[in-house]
Amino acid sequence: MRIVRAAVEEIRLALPRPLLTSRGAVAMRRGLLLRLTSDAGVEGVGEASPAEWIGETSVALVADDLRRIVALAGERPDAARLHALVLSTGGGYSPAAMCAVDTALVDLEATRRGIAVCALLGGDPTATLPVRALLAGERVERLRDDAADAVAHGFRVLKLKVGATPLVDDVARVDAVRRLVGPGIALHLDANRAWTFAQARVALAALAPLGIALLEEPLRAPEPDDLAALAASAPIPLALDESIADAAALLRATSAGGVSALIVKAGRVGGPTRALALARVAAQRGLGVIVTDSIESAVGMGAALHIAAALATPVLAVGLGGARHLTDVEHALTAPLLRAAGPGLAVAAVSPAQAATHA
Repeated sequence: MRIVRAAVEEIRLALPRPLLTSRGAVAMRRGLLLRLTSDAGVEGVGEASPAEWIGETSVALVADDLRRIVALAGERPDAARLHALVLSTGGGYSPAAMCAVDTALVDLEATRRGIAVCALLGGDPTATLPVRALLAGERVERLRDDAADAVAHGFRVLKLKVGATPLVDDVARVDAVRRLVGPGIALHLDANRAWTFAQARVALAALAPLGIALLEEPLRAPEPDDLAALAASAPIPLALDESIADAAALLRATSAGGVSALIVKAGRVGGPTRALALARVAAQRGLGVIVTDSIESAVGMGAALHIAAALATPVLAVGLGGARHLTDVEHALTAPLLRAAGPGLAVAAVSPAQAATHA
């Protein structure tokens, strides 16, 4: 199968209420779609939307990468050769660009065979996966409204950002949500590497009485011994996300213990193939796995769903909570999953190409 055409288009997705994180506020998601077409007329679609606010590659640099990839596709390469050229360690492409190519080629092959992407990856296309909701809002009143809406729609796992405001405010916000939703709803927190070790110890001690199920990326410099010591200081399971780009980084970070879960994002590690391999390493080490997008369009969200469904070990949740806060500016790329995103999301109806046909 040869690739005979490649095209790139820009996408912009607005968050009407900016999402406040410890690394800055997110009000607009900019990214790129890569469409690859085979000599049989089959199309596959992939997304490259780097999380610039946490230091990932800029959209402009990813666009340069994708222009190089379009030039490669102009030579009508075999699909396997294009995959090898872009995803090889010496290729020099950004993880987001690699993700777009990997997703598009996997999507194309699954469409060619008439099967779901997760089936191509070895998973179950009939699976229904647990989805967690992302809450947005700096003020307690807005956060409570968002939490009430999520619970009313059946979500049992809620995620909140912390570390962007003083600890006393974070505690007040989390406490307000806990009082509203009660003890039966799991609360996940994400600090996006906001704290020093000393600050994190104080934060965990203050947050522990609120029954936190998981805290992502608490440390500004997450050294293995510090993670283990922090985990021993308070009964809040710790998770890693943007600190981990590959299996070597995961093995080092977890060498002293203290880490309970890994957040896996295809856009950060270079595509569904690599994300699935990393998730399997994490599961083999006894870690829980949460597969998520990076507040992406339905293309990225669909890829995350299929990665999660391909895991033999059940995921803790799929993080598609950003879908509840996105509004299209130039496309209708969130529509399929905005309608479907709920506490349990069926995989079979969602593929990157199907999502992208709504553009």
